Amino acid sequence: DGEIEITATASGGGQLRYSINGGATFQLTGQFSNLSAGTYDIMVELVGNGTCSATAAATLNTGSPPSTWYKDLDGDGYTDGITHVACTAPAGYVASAQPGDCDDNDPAVNPGAPELCNGIDDNCDGVVPADEQDNDADGYRVCDGDCDDSDPAVNPGAAEVCNGIDDNCDGQIDEGNPPANQVHVGNVVFTSQAAVDNFSPCYYKIQGSLIIQGTGINSLANLSNLQEVTGNVTIQITSLPDLSGLDGLTTIGATLTIKLNNYGAKLTSLSGLGNLTSIGQNLFIYFNFSLSDCCSIDDLLSNAGVGGVTSIHHNASGCNSVADIGTSCGGSIIVVSGDGIAWGEQAEGPKIGLLPNPAGNRFNILLSSLPEGNNRLEIVDGTGRLMHRQVLSPGTHDLEFTTEKLRMPPGMYTVLLTTSRGRVFERLIIN
Repeated sequence: DGEIEITATASGGGQLRYSINGGATFQLTGQFSNLSAGTYDIMVELVGNGTCSATAAATLNTGSPPSTWYKDLDGDGYTDGITHVACTAPAGYVASAQPGDCDDNDPAVNPGAPELCNGIDDNCDGVVPADEQDNDADGYRVCDGDCDDSDPAVNPGAAEVCNGIDDNCDGQIDEGNPPANQVHVGNVVFTSQAAVDNFSPCYYKIQGSLIIQGTGINSLANLSNLQEVTGNVTIQITSLPDLSGLDGLTTIGATLTIKLNNYGAKLTSLSGLGNLTSIGQNLFIYFNFSLSDCCSIDDLLSNAGVGGVTSIHHNASGCNSVADIGTSCGGSIIVVSGDGIAWGEQAEGPKIGLLPNPAGNRFNILLSSLPEGNNRLEIVDGTGRLMHRQVLSPGTHDLEFTTEKLRMPPGMYTVLLTTSRGRVFERLIIN
């Protein structure tokens, strides 16, 4: 193995020195290494006494050449390219290993390893995939399910809050009905069911007015988080069976108007307004021909929760006036066939109403269920003189007039509606 070890003793002791070249050079230890093959002349002598010596010969034969050993500290079969040439392997080196290990201290990191979602270059290709980044430092990567790696508040471990965002990356937005926390600034107008359904449930307050108008609207369930409207609330010409969905509404800053809801299931109940405690201005409920249950607003009326005028008329019995509501809601509501329902049970027929009546210098004519074909509205005075005439389309619901424009002095007038189904008239008094 290229080494010579000389063992010698001297009688009486003393320091010895050793030579393997016949005494040409000496050293004080008997260990010689890294020697080539050949014959060596051994001499050992007592230091200070060259006459006290001994000689011998040693032959080193030609052995196997030293090997190249490859560093593989983690034992994964891959090396980082560092080698050592020796007859035997140093610790952490092996006779053969594949190249390309980029972390020789981790057996899970090498060119043959699968790429994992850990932000590490597992397969040593020099690239950490983009989906393994954590750009917002929230502890989640795209490959972990982070659906917005630019926002630390959005990740699979986040709580879902009401903001129109999929905060917890489960593919749903505002699921679980989190508490509403936003204010909508400006008026809101719904003309279709899709518009109602698309309204964000995160709004608890509308800083403006709310208009719900459209015969295709039949549910207000998506408005369940709405608590306050600072302006007017108008619900008209819908197919709503009741007002469920407005159960959270407690405050209306201006006027509440509910009229002409005679389509689809037809409005039969004000259920949904039971938590309404304050209307800043007026309350108008009229021309809802099937509306017979108004007990949801009985407490509102009893506790003077209306700041302005209350006008309730031309609905079904049980909801045809404030007194009617008070009577009906004091016990069971009984609807008697025939004349027990205000305006009769033929609600599908053309209807006409006047508001206000008696009127001052301005009045509205409310119309409902106009049939297809020719419809005509006329206003005549007490002598039969025609004051106004106009043709009406089937979609006409509300007409507004001024006595000055029609040149109508104080007196009694007849408002006549002529349709293919017959004629309907009402008396109008101008003060």
